[in-house]
Order: sequence, then structure tokens, then C-alpha cells
Amino acid sequence: GVGGRAHPPPVTGVGAPAPPPRVQAAGGMVASWLGMKLHDRRIHFAVAPALSGPGNAIVVGVGLPGPWGNAPAGPVVAEIPNPHDVFGTVLVVSGRTDTDVATAARALVLGAPQLQIDGTHAAAPDVPPPARRPYDAPGLLPTDHPVRLGDLLPDTQLHRAGLDPMVVDIPFAVPPDLHTWRSKPFIARLRVMAPPGALVDRQHSEVDVMLNGMFLHSYPLVSWSFNPFGRHDGLVEHDVELPSWVLKEQNVLSVYFDVRARTSGGQGPAVSEVGLDPSSTIDLSASRHLAVLPSVKLFAMSGFPFSRMADMSQTTVLLPPDPAPATQGAFLDLMGFLGAVDQYPVTGLHVDTTDMHAGGEQAGDMLVISPFDRLGAASQALARAGYRTGGTWSVKAGQWMRHLVGMEAGNPPGSLDEGALIAAQSPFAPHHSVVALLGATPDALSAMAGDLRDPARGERFQGDMVVRHGARLDNYRTASAYTEGYMPAWMWPDWYLGGHPFLLYLLGVIGSVAGTSCAMSVLRARSRKRVLNDDLTGNL
Repeated sequence: GVGGRAHPPPVTGVGAPAPPPRVQAAGGMVASWLGMKLHDRRIHFAVAPALSGPGNAIVVGVGLPGPWGNAPAGPVVAEIPNPHDVFGTVLVVSGRTDTDVATAARALVLGAPQLQIDGTHAAAPDVPPPARRPYDAPGLLPTDHPVRLGDLLPDTQLHRAGLDPMVVDIPFAVPPDLHTWRSKPFIARLRVMAPPGALVDRQHSEVDVMLNGMFLHSYPLVSWSFNPFGRHDGLVEHDVELPSWVLKEQNVLSVYFDVRARTSGGQGPAVSEVGLDPSSTIDLSASRHLAVLPSVKLFAMSGFPFSRMADMSQTTVLLPPDPAPATQGAFLDLMGFLGAVDQYPVTGLHVDTTDMHAGGEQAGDMLVISPFDRLGAASQALARAGYRTGGTWSVKAGQWMRHLVGMEAGNPPGSLDEGALIAAQSPFAPHHSVVALLGATPDALSAMAGDLRDPARGERFQGDMVVRHGARLDNYRTASAYTEGYMPAWMWPDWYLGGHPFLLYLLGVIGSVAGTSCAMSVLRARSRKRVLNDDLTGNL
């Protein structure tokens, strides 16, 4: 388990030997919905050709038997007991055609009001998915406007009656590609609910603020004009700076209240509320989005760049035409992972086969899940992967230098058979990405997918390629970098030079030499003019 929480048992997924791509996408929807509901990035699906064991299971397919008889008349969903386990439940999603199956899955994951699962089957209405915008996932803090803390936590967790010490923990997730001008901090406007001064000793009462365990500020609750706090509608307000370099994908803002009563009993009246007002805000709107790719770290930590669109509407998943159960399981595992990250089902996902019958011209991001011998035409998507191109001369030189100082391995291994996660730039569309989960066998894919979702192994996912060797994960940087996102032109020098201090030093030296040369040229010209005019006073 993670953080002391027991890890739930795997969910059995029953899949046909060669399901149509639309049925695969429907299964991905359901898997992401379960990951969203469980808030568990490590949700695991054990796919089998038939239901034969205990536990909970999902069955997604065309023309499945169920409470409706041998075959459904349209899109249907049912929740039935597992015949092999009195405590197990089987979720059945079916229809006459693959289109019906997709309709039923979409109605289930979007929570159609007409769909009530109570042990009997229900006809699934056609629910059009709502249009999504980049970075609007419910699991991410919006970056285009201040967010009220009352929208993140219920009021009962923000404040309470009485003067006992308390801690308010505010968990929030942010996109991994945020940048600000000169690392300008973000602002949390905290509005503290404090009793009147007659009830508490404001000189010795404190509010301490921490971000991800790092102490930020501590202030007394006094209303003096020289204090950084100000009084607003009976609230004590303060703008706390949140350093951008402290923020991670998953964050916790902790506010500790130590309010001391003037009475010896240490308790004020029951009506005295202490805590944060729901109108307090966290504001990330000063940020811009720009990611340096390829990066398996961003994918392992937050599913980026695919999680940029909560419904995965700009993503194509490539699977073999007849995927093995372990390959299907790896696909469902990653969909459950993405649903847990974005807290939204992948209703816009497009699934294609590695044959790429559409011609191979894919406009968006691509996620490839396949053994090497079933890769087929999908190998075109990895044309810019470093393990195939060998990397540019600058990448090779950087690898050699890092190898000399012992930072990482100098060259990628010759074999990726035990499993590999590879990130690369898409050869079909500029500023788009390809991430490939590869291996010699379907079991290697499943093992690599498990490592990817294991928080204990997250630090091993670096660079643009991670290769599995038994229980060891080796990471490599093999491809040249590219960017995805937008940043105003005036922010580019700060962003670029911030990562290249030697170039900044070189520019400073060049600027100093150029300035000195210009000054000397001007002084020589003035001196020459004085000599020609017989002006030997030395005055400029």
C-alpha cells in the first residue's frame, strides 16, 4: 500500500481475443472511471478470456449475455453477482454493436441520470461528452483564475468552533509544466477567522504556514497597522507567497492555528470560529505552460502530456490487432492511472491498431503499447526515438560527459526485451509526443506498467528512456529536446538562460567586452578631435 493504506486486489477484466478498437476504448473509459472513483493510481486489471475466479470484475464487449437474455437490444449496463464469489460483483457493459458498447460506457462514466445500477440491467442513453479545454481536469488546480479554498474542501475541514490548536491541510495538484517570470512565487490569499481580541491573546497567538513540509511564514494575530495582516470584514487577511520551485505535481498547503485564550480554561465561547474562511484563494494565474520534452518523468508522475486534456481527446492509443491478455491489462492499468490523475474518465480517447490502417498520419499525441514483434507500422511513430536514431551529436557528447562524471550510463543497452518506456517527439505532428511501452513479451509490458505506477520507483523514471533489467530500472537521455506549450517572447530569455548559467556568464563577458570596446572607441575619437583642434586642456 501507499502511505499505510492497503492496496486493493486487482480487478478482473474479461476481454475477447481480438476486440474492435472502439470496444477497447470503451474498456479504457471504464478503467479510467474506476481509477477516478478509487483515487488510486496503482489500480491493476488482470485480464482473462473468461470469468473464472473470485473478486470483482468488468466485462465489456459486443452481444454479451446478461439479465436481458442472450443478447442486448441496445446499449446496456448491468451489475450482477459473480457466480464464483458471493462477495464479488461483475459490471457488464454491452450492446448490439461496438458503437452501442461505447455509448453504454460513456453513459456509465459520465453518470447519466437515467442510468441507475441496482443489481438489474439498465438501458444506457446516448450522453454526448462535454467539450474540454486544456488543463481543466477536475484533479488539477485551475491556472487561469484564483481558486477558492471552499471549492477544494468542505467548510467543516476549513474551520471549527473552539480555540483548540488545529491544522488545516489543503491538498492540490498542479500541471507539471508551469513557469513564471524569474520564478515569481504564486500567491495564496488566506483569510483567517479569528475571535475578537477580548477573547484571545493576539500577541501570542500564531498562524504558521507550510508548503509540502517546508516552513513558509509565521505571524501573530494582531490587528496593528504595521503588521502584514489586515482586517477585512472581521477576518485577518494575508497574502502568502508560495515558491514555484517548491511546488510538485501533488502538494499540501498546511496552516497551523495556535490561538491562545485570555481565560485560564483555554476555551472561548462555542460560537467562536477558528480557521480559514472559504473565500481564501490560491492563485496560479501568473503562470505559463511550457514543457521540455521528451520526458518519461512527466509521464510517470502525472501522465503528461496526455493528461493535458482530461478526456484524452488529443490522444491515440496504438495496440496490436489481437492483443494478449497481459497487453490488454497494461492498457487498462494505464487508463486507470490517467483517470486517477485527472479525476476524469477518458471519454475522448481514440484507439487504433499498430497496423495504423488510417495511413499512419496521427495529428495528436500517441501512446503505443505493444510487444516488439507486434509493433508493425507503429514503429514509424518512434522514428525520432533516441534508441533508434542514436541521438544527435550534442546528445552523444552530453552522454559521454555524464558518463565520465558518473551521473548515468553512457550508452543505451542493446536489449529492451525485459521492458522499456520510451518518450520521443512525434514524427507526424510538430510539438506533439509519442510514449511507447515496449517489451519482448506481453508480460514484460505488464511488469513495466506496474513499475511505472509504483510511487516507490518514481525516482528511477528520468530522461527519455527507462529500461527494465530484472528488478533494476536504468534511465537514459538519448534524444534532443523539444518544447510543448506556449510562453510569451519576453519570457523566453529568462527561461532559457535560467537553465544555462555558463551561457549567461559568457553573454555577460561578451557584453562587458563590447561595452568597453565602444567606450574606448568613443574616447579615442574625442581625443583625436582635441589634438586636431589643438585643445590640450583634457576637458571632454
